[in-house]
Amino acid sequence: FKFPFVVKMFLQLFISFAILSGLGNAQDLEECTELAAAGNCDFYPECVNTKINCATDKYEYALSYGEVYCDRFDSSLCFRKDGGEQWVNGVQICLMQKILNSELYNNDDSSCQDLFNFGFNSHPDCFTSANNGFCMDILQQFENLDCYAKQFCNDMK
Repeated sequence: FKFPFVVKMFLQLFISFAILSGLGNAQDLEECTELAAAGNCDFYPECVNTKINCATDKYEYALSYGEVYCDRFDSSLCFRKDGGEQWVNGVQICLMQKILNSELYNNDDSSCQDLFNFGFNSHPDCFTSANNGFCMDILQQFENLDCYAKQFCNDMK
């Protein structure tokens, strides 16, 4: 039995597409892993929002919180001394890796509310981790504590 030319072409295109799609997903995971390992703020729009798009959901986290505060940390000059920069980078990496390595990030059925809750629940651990230098670099350095308060506590008024 011989396949007609059109069927052969269709099968070749289908197989090529399937192979390329698989490679694209692996490349995306590798790219997202690199962004998270570097604490790069592009992780939120390019990875989290692409994977779990919640842009119009009331439980949106990646763009309206993750990216916004990541960019705010990055642009804050007052954290650039006395260990503050190391703490900022450690927090960013921790938050991103927690999301990237979570079950919800790797589950196609995860909801926006799942991501929202997971994201906020990971904050205390990442912000106060001894590995990130919170006690030494933020609490014991008044300039860094003052910077933190000015950058983030003003939103709570």
